[in-house]
Amino acid sequence: AWGGEAAAGFEGPPEAPDAPPAADATGYYGIPVISKRVCFLVDASVSMGKPSAADERRGKSGPPRIAAAKRELAQTIGRLAPEVRFNVAFFNDRVDAWRGKLARADEGKKKEALAFIENYNPVGGTNLYDSLVLALDESDADTLFLLSDGKPGSGTFMEPDSILREITKKNRRLRIVIHTVCVGEPVAWLRELAAQSGGVSVQR
Repeated sequence: AWGGEAAAGFEGPPEAPDAPPAADATGYYGIPVISKRVCFLVDASVSMGKPSAADERRGKSGPPRIAAAKRELAQTIGRLAPEVRFNVAFFNDRVDAWRGKLARADEGKKKEALAFIENYNPVGGTNLYDSLVLALDESDADTLFLLSDGKPGSGTFMEPDSILREITKKNRRLRIVIHTVCVGEPVAWLRELAAQSGGVSVQR
């Protein structure tokens, strides 16, 4: 869904929720999933087949980054409340969404999503900008979780400063909260992307 290759005014972050999430709230890499309309956008480029940054620094050949990302995503989806509507999309040179629109998190849809996640393997380049644009335009979510190693390799814009500038400009109207998870070396622009939308950024 969303189909084919990634397609070629922000006024401040949305208001904070009235109360903090409960201690047992569903989370994605420790970021609470508070929204009832959420999309998970996960980097599935070839670089996600590498071991984690920590394993690389130690010279170890641990499990690939995509394996940990898929495991965490599956656990998060498994804990979503039935009233939540969600979608999952992987991206490399193109975007491949599980569904064309958000789906309710009932047990049947969760099983379908988990099968979609399990069967996905990393390949191709990293078109971060156009994938983000497509997710913002097509997902119908008010909260987006972006997971990437933060190294754009293709797309309309490839310089991180340009991606940050253009996505922030686009999100002025949409006002979508963007949380970011970086699974490579620390990436400042992913932290800034989250901060400018009222989101949270974590390093893994």
